Amino acid sequence: MVTVRLPLSKSIVNREQILYAMKGETLSLPHGCCTDISVLHEALGRYLSHTKAASDMPTPLVVDIADCGTAMRFLTAYFASRPGADVLLTGTERMQQRPIRVLVDALRQMGADIEYQATEGYPPLHIKGQGLNMQQPVKVDSTDSTQYASALMLIGAKVETNRTSPYLDLTKAIKENFENGITTTEYDWSAAAFWYEYAAIWGGEYLLEGLHLNSLQGDKAVARLFECYFGVRSEDTDRGVVISADASAVIQTSGVVDCRDFPDLVPYLCFAAHERGIDLQLEGTASLRLKESDRLSAISDNLQRADRRLSLLSHNDHRIAMAAVAAGYAVDDIGCIRKSYPELLDILTQLTFVVPYRHDSSLPMPENHLQADNIVYVDDEGKGKKNALRRGVDKCRSEYIWFTDIDVKRTYYPHLLPSLLADDGADLYILPLRMEGGDSLLERLQKVEYEALQNLTIAAARKGHAVLCSGANLIVRRRYWTEIAQSGELHDELFSGDDMFLLEAAKRRDLKIAVLTDTRLSGTVSTEPSWRRFLRQRMRWAGKAGHYTDRDINLCGTAVAIANIACMLCPLLFPAKYLIERRYVTHPSWVSALLSLLYPMYMLICLIGGLIRRNKW
Repeated sequence: MVTVRLPLSKSIVNREQILYAMKGETLSLPHGCCTDISVLHEALGRYLSHTKAASDMPTPLVVDIADCGTAMRFLTAYFASRPGADVLLTGTERMQQRPIRVLVDALRQMGADIEYQATEGYPPLHIKGQGLNMQQPVKVDSTDSTQYASALMLIGAKVETNRTSPYLDLTKAIKENFENGITTTEYDWSAAAFWYEYAAIWGGEYLLEGLHLNSLQGDKAVARLFECYFGVRSEDTDRGVVISADASAVIQTSGVVDCRDFPDLVPYLCFAAHERGIDLQLEGTASLRLKESDRLSAISDNLQRADRRLSLLSHNDHRIAMAAVAAGYAVDDIGCIRKSYPELLDILTQLTFVVPYRHDSSLPMPENHLQADNIVYVDDEGKGKKNALRRGVDKCRSEYIWFTDIDVKRTYYPHLLPSLLADDGADLYILPLRMEGGDSLLERLQKVEYEALQNLTIAAARKGHAVLCSGANLIVRRRYWTEIAQSGELHDELFSGDDMFLLEAAKRRDLKIAVLTDTRLSGTVSTEPSWRRFLRQRMRWAGKAGHYTDRDINLCGTAVAIANIACMLCPLLFPAKYLIERRYVTHPSWVSALLSLLYPMYMLICLIGGLIRRNKW
């Protein structure tokens, strides 16, 4: 089970910040709050400091809340209710496209002095605070957002709305608690939706620490929805909510969901339904066009181009970015996630791909490959792969480095830490690759051999005797790779073997080694197109064998060499070899017979060639 941390509920904390500010105080916040909370906290702090300063301070006070919609609505009502306040409230270009007329009209009915500074009905706003009429009820249209009504309720207005909402119930409950001297503390159910989507698509079990099902937040509906449509179960425990994917659960494969009370869940529901093939009809989503992005368009555009070989577009919207990442897609910018879930951003930035490539190679150049903020392409500059890896790692600051090659084809570039996939905190992860190619004898030979190598890798590592790994697909803690590289244990003088020498060095240090066999993480490589290139590659592999010092690796190589030499010296062993191999391959009998004869000969050629050819730069 993976334990994950969630942020505090920004819906609750931001409401409490306004209630404290109404008393002329600022709420003390824990370290590492999300941007939406810290922006409001800074704005209130600046205003309260400004009012206590000398009377000759310049006015109006400019308060820029960037793209925080909650701060824009709550501060509009707050500043309008503060006699003597003179504030220019503004934000990003996108914020200036988000309507606020409903709230301004309601405040003007109460006697507020608010002027639009650019486009009528939109920020920025020039607000001159004064006493407002709190006695007469004010009617508020909450169709687009219930935050208009909540903003008025927080400053003490009597509000009549055209709808009920869990968010309005939340505001009432927080006000009541506050008046009774009770601080409301909950972790964020909106952020928890990321993990529900992740569990629905990838499986696993996760402890959402500190979260509980008896929450005031409307977004707790994610638990009910994901159990109904995706089989993700929720269990309340003393430590938090444990969610787990139940593959045997009976689920609804289609349905209609009214999302008016939990619009922030829509991106997660859409991506999860797309990946799982669930037919969901989501209603009450009109307000999503007025969020940090036009979320309806952003979701639609991304799902239409949902290809894991491409980066999806975040549209600078934290919900869009999180929903795409949870589904396994690379995103052009994950920095916007800090707006609501900085803890998740810390997780996502702990894994970086380093992809070396030959500057003179005929393979596609990086500009034709997936571009994302956690993928580093590095040219070997004709000095070899190890040189490229060093320079690539120098560009990384993440805890883990995922090494892969330019010719590895994959459908999944995860942002997530390996510990979330394996939950064992290993130092080195070996990820088997699959080989694809045609049906020629050469290609069949390569595919059979590669499959055997991968199976040997998995079996040996699971027994604690890792003897093989692939430099084209492995993950290692950055600090250990750097330490090993600086020690010279990677044998820079050799033009091959960075993976095996790394494995040896890891075993000498008693580092924890694990194998991740999920095929979604493996990727594929292509067969070599000619016998010449194939034999040269295998001779290069054999040529580094004399530098191995690990007992398990040497015993494995020796056993393979002896077995094949024995077949050459004693042809009677070929029938036995053929019968054994027929149990594990699906080739026609004549192909299997040829491969049984060919493999020992090819192995002997590679062994001799590897020993006599030059294997240095």
